[in-house]
Amino acid sequence: CRMLTAAEVQNYIGQPESSRLYRSGEYDPNSAGIHPLKLTRGLANVVEEKYDVTIHEHTKATSIERLSTTNDNKHLYKITTNSGAEITCHHVVLCTGPEHVSKALSQQLSRAILPVYTWMASTEPLNDKCPLPPNNASSVTLCGDDYVCLNYWRSHDSRILF
Repeated sequence: CRMLTAAEVQNYIGQPESSRLYRSGEYDPNSAGIHPLKLTRGLANVVEEKYDVTIHEHTKATSIERLSTTNDNKHLYKITTNSGAEITCHHVVLCTGPEHVSKALSQQLSRAILPVYTWMASTEPLNDKCPLPPNNASSVTLCGDDYVCLNYWRSHDSRILF
């Protein structure tokens, strides 16, 4: 890692010298930012194709019940949905927002859930006004001292995605 001055940070992300947004920074050539949606889609494709997993999108779970444990220590679960449908499986992965889990299930799982929040926004096409240089190596990740990491990408049509 290498510490950056305010001027170096502003130069790296294409901000004018008059900008006071960042006072210093840290450059780590071994770190990387990820595109959350591309990662999620890639993982979903791999597990569906390689492991014959079925992903139930837009399904509100109302209960998860462990039915049994097999001789080889695999658990068997039953998930009940708000439509009354039942899904039986050996593994359950909840990747959802709170609107897709019932209040009772949310309370049942509250000690086992790590909330992760993500969002993404975009500017309109900025063309020559885009402050990120076109030769920017795919993304810039900026982290504040409040543990919030912001990823900035310059899209092919000169939008800033963040």
